[in-house]
Amino acid sequence: MMRSDVDTGVIVRLAPRILIADDDPPVRDLIVRVLRDSGYRVHGVGNGEEALEILSREPYDLLLVDVWMPRMTGLELLSRLQHAGRSVPTIVMTGEHSPATALSAVREHALEYLPKPFTGELLLDRVRRALASDPPRPIDVLSDTPDWVELRVPCDRESAERSHAFLMDLESDLPQDVREGVSRAFHELLMNAVEWGGGLDPDRKVRVAFLRGKKLLLCRITSPAPSFRTRELEPGPGDSKFSSGGAGTPAEAGVMLAQTAVDELIYNQQRDEVVFIKYLK
Repeated sequence: MMRSDVDTGVIVRLAPRILIADDDPPVRDLIVRVLRDSGYRVHGVGNGEEALEILSREPYDLLLVDVWMPRMTGLELLSRLQHAGRSVPTIVMTGEHSPATALSAVREHALEYLPKPFTGELLLDRVRRALASDPPRPIDVLSDTPDWVELRVPCDRESAERSHAFLMDLESDLPQDVREGVSRAFHELLMNAVEWGGGLDPDRKVRVAFLRGKKLLLCRITSPAPSFRTRELEPGPGDSKFSSGGAGTPAEAGVMLAQTAVDELIYNQQRDEVVFIKYLK
């Protein structure tokens, strides 16, 4: 945010304004202090109704909202803002690690989902990332059961990164090494589909399904066009913008990297769908 000093003609860059809505005073005060110490202009409130009233008359650059609050939940607040045409970039915070809650945040166009408890370092990282993001495009939630999460994701990098972050937060109970491998494989294959299959065209969609069984985790990714190849692809127009496996490299590099991170990688005949499996101990 910028303001012009009329007397001197100097443009003064103001720190972003952040509104915190959380009904737990110690948590709210801690978030406010961490963000203020980092130079942000911060105001905290204890419920969704108060946040809605403030946002109806004052502009804010970012909203951090807890899910479960009295009088109006955080998700109800986001829905009311959307319907009133007063949406604001939002980070949803909650101690409830359920697919339904996380994906309700996706439906209401939240930029980030921040599971509690979190460190000050993670909070600041998510805040910086949210402030630097473009307005979110809708991600369609097709299933949100604990064992089957399915999304339809626009083919742009912001939407792909949001989907990756939300889904990996849902898998936070996995052992660290398993989670890192699954995250790496999913990110490479998703970006492969978004960039090479969808051509970074947000009107095209990638379909992603995450299935969790007792002994395995399965992910199925459906690309708008054949993109999961194990032979080198011909460079496309503006190929320097494609990043799977490194800027300017063929799409197969992302597939090869994914192969090293999971137990099985299976493709359909057209190479526009891929399934990876990670067995759980």
